[in-house]
Amino acid sequence: MDTGYDFIQPEFLNIVFFQQKNLVIYPYVDIKHLRSLDVMTAGYVPVDLDSTALYNLTEILDYESTNTYSLHPNIYFITGVNKKKLKEILRIENVRCILNAIENVQEYANGSPYIFYNKKSKKFLNFDPPDLEFENHLISSSKNSTIFHDKIQKIKSVASQLYTLLNEGSGPEPIAEALSEFDRKYWHKILEFADRYFDMPMPKVEDLPQMTESHKKTPKRKGTPKRKGTPKKKEKEKEIGNKEEKEQKDSEERKEIEDDIFREYYCIMTTNKSIGNEFIHLLNNYKKNYVNQSNLDLLQLYYPEKTYRYLREHHWKEKIPDDFIAEWIRMEKTRHVLSIEECGDFELIFRQLKIHDALFSRLLDSNHIEQRKPLPPPKNQNLLQQDPPKKKAPVPSIQDFPTFKAWMRGLLDKIEKALEEK
Repeated sequence: MDTGYDFIQPEFLNIVFFQQKNLVIYPYVDIKHLRSLDVMTAGYVPVDLDSTALYNLTEILDYESTNTYSLHPNIYFITGVNKKKLKEILRIENVRCILNAIENVQEYANGSPYIFYNKKSKKFLNFDPPDLEFENHLISSSKNSTIFHDKIQKIKSVASQLYTLLNEGSGPEPIAEALSEFDRKYWHKILEFADRYFDMPMPKVEDLPQMTESHKKTPKRKGTPKRKGTPKKKEKEKEIGNKEEKEQKDSEERKEIEDDIFREYYCIMTTNKSIGNEFIHLLNNYKKNYVNQSNLDLLQLYYPEKTYRYLREHHWKEKIPDDFIAEWIRMEKTRHVLSIEECGDFELIFRQLKIHDALFSRLLDSNHIEQRKPLPPPKNQNLLQQDPPKKKAPVPSIQDFPTFKAWMRGLLDKIEKALEEK
C-alpha cells in the first residue's frame, strides 16, 4: 500500500531538490502519493499530466522545454507512462519531470540522466547516494510536513539571495552572511543547489569568510544567556512574529484551496466516466465562449485539469454557475442517458463540489430525469405474470443442450406472445 511518506526520504530530497534531477518511479503509484514529492519542488509550479489522456504529451513537453522563460518554471508529474511514451520523453531536454511508469522500464535506466526507482523492491537502479547528512537533518528535525516545506522554501529563498548578490557583483562577505542562517558544514549543499537551479557558478565554501556572531543574521545559539530586551524591542519582535505567522497562515490557506480544487476535479473524473466525459465537453465549450484565451498558458488552454483550476481561481471563485450545472445534468453533449446508479454518482460529485441537494433535485425534475422516482407499473401486465418476489429461473447450461433448447423456445414464445398483444 502506497503512502505519502514512502517518498519523504533523504535520497528523494537529494535527487529532486538538491541535484535537480528527473525521476522515473515504477510500477504504478496513484497521483495523490506521487504528489507528496511536490514539497521538494521549491521554485517550480507542479503540473499533473495523465499520459493516457493526452495524445500530444511530447508536443507539450517539447514546447515547454524551448519556450519557458518564467521565473517559476513547471515541473511535470506525469502518470500512466508506458515504455513507448517513456522513450519519447527521455529524449526531451531542458524539462523537469517526475514520471510514473506502469510497466517495468528498468531497461532504460542504464546511461540515462533520469534516476530510476523500483517501488516494489524500494531500490534505485542508477543512483549512488552521496553524503546525505543535510537531507537527513532537514527531514528528522521537521515535526510535520508544514515545517519541512518551510525549510525547503527557506533554502530556495537563500539561493535566490545568492543569485541576486552575485548579479550585483557582491563580494564573499555578503554571500557568507546570507548563508549564515545555516550551519557552515551544510553550505556546500545550498551552493550546489543554487548553481544547478539558476545555472550560475557559485563560490566555493573555502573561499568564503568565517562568520562571527556579530555578522550572523540568525538569533544567538542555544546556551547564550538571554538578555532582557527593551519593551520597544519586544514589541518589534512580536510584530515580526505576527507577520511571519500571518504569511505562513496565508501560504497554508492557498495550498488548502489548491488541494480542494484538485480533489474536486479528481472526484469528477474518477466517480463516473460518462459524467466526467460530459463535464470535459462543457468545460471546453465554456472556455471557448466565456474565457479570454490569451490569458491562458499552454496547459490551461489544452489540459482540462488546468482549465478547471483556472476557472475556479478566476471565473468560478464562489461556485460553479447553476446554468453550467443544469446543462451538465442534461448530458446533451454525449447524449448519455443517466441510470439510477449514475444519479447517485452525480449526488456524490455534487457533495464534493458543495452543491446543495435541493438544487440537484430541482434540476433533475426540471430536466425530466425520472430515474430517482419509483418506476411506473408496466402497461402490459401480461409481460409480468410471474410473481415479482420470486427469483428468476437460472439459465440452463448450454452443455445440457436439450434443456437449454427447450428453455430458449419457451422464451421466444413469451416474446412473440407479448408482441402480438401490443
